[in-house]
Amino acid sequence: MFSSRIETKFALHWVALAIAIFFWMGVACAAVAQPLQIGRTPESTLGDVAERVMLEAGRRTGIAMQFRKLPLQRSLPMADSGEFDGDLMRARYIDPLFANVVRLRVPVITVDFAAYGGDEGIRSIGRDALRQRSFGVPKGMLSAQKSVEGLRASEGQSFSALFDMLQAKRFDVAILPYVEAEIEIRQKKLTQVFVWPHTWASDPTYFTLNRKHMNLVAPLEQALAQMEKEGLIDRYYAEMLAANGIQRLPN
Repeated sequence: MFSSRIETKFALHWVALAIAIFFWMGVACAAVAQPLQIGRTPESTLGDVAERVMLEAGRRTGIAMQFRKLPLQRSLPMADSGEFDGDLMRARYIDPLFANVVRLRVPVITVDFAAYGGDEGIRSIGRDALRQRSFGVPKGMLSAQKSVEGLRASEGQSFSALFDMLQAKRFDVAILPYVEAEIEIRQKKLTQVFVWPHTWASDPTYFTLNRKHMNLVAPLEQALAQMEKEGLIDRYYAEMLAANGIQRLPN
């Protein structure tokens, strides 16, 4: 009789444990089934490419994502606070600035920066001579700011504002993401803007997640690494350039 009671208690213990395990597995599955809410910059051609890359990485790993368009300076703080699950593309410089965000180690896209002047003379000068000029960079864009460290530089609120400041001779050279700037020039039909015929700087950008999703970092990194090995990320970028009639700048 005593032995039977022990066996019954033991069996009930394992039944309760099994129920608890299945309950928490169900909670975890439900959490994964909810699409991640990812912030990204609106009206960004590079952002469109990065989104395409991450949607494919998500497809390969079974991780659903929804992308929410927000101003550059709002998206990452919202990922850091946990209001969003992550941010689409950020430079490596963010690591010490946002403690609750983890950056995947494989780049999602590399941003090339170009130098734009208000006269054709910029096309024929060397890098050392160009560095003696004064610069304008987008506010909040750390990669652009890092590329002019130690040089005379001021900030503009937007690409349009920077082009206006360039035309007004507030500075000599605007440093902007090449692809986005070329599209802006065409859309606004700007004529007195000339590009220096080399890449000014290049900076890889990375997908980030709030630390509550640490379990998703490894599978997404593996998917991105495989896509990089296949040449798929480069292909997406080349297709975007071709679709917009943009030529790569040499280094």
